[in-house]
Amino acid sequence: MSIEHNKQQAVALLSAIESGIDIRSYFTDDARWRVVEGCPLSGDYAIADLVSAMGRVFGLYKYPPRFRIEHVTAEENRVAIYCRSSSELIDGSPVDNEYHFLMLFKGGLIDEVREFLNTARVIEIMPKLERLMASAQHRGE
Repeated sequence: MSIEHNKQQAVALLSAIESGIDIRSYFTDDARWRVVEGCPLSGDYAIADLVSAMGRVFGLYKYPPRFRIEHVTAEENRVAIYCRSSSELIDGSPVDNEYHFLMLFKGGLIDEVREFLNTARVIEIMPKLERLMASAQHRGE
């Protein structure tokens, strides 16, 4: 696939996340999503596990994150995106962060995502997410 195709797919993935739709079709069957070390979300995820976790976390948001893409660079099978996100938790707390996503493509699909983000921001918001999640579980949601 072409570099331009890969760029379009990478940007489309972020749009799909914003829309709250299933993102699995953007990935190879054995794709991985890796989140930089240093925060509670850090790890190496199979896409099915990531989608499940995103569903639980985004269920605590008033709306999925909105990405403001500032830079997209592509070369060979790699697309790099620098962006900022914003959203709001159901309790009204703002949720924002900044990211660098490095996406590696195979056969026109994303085979790996390496996510770098402001881990301090995640650490700051996690207690609120945990309280909201516990409250939702208590109510049986």
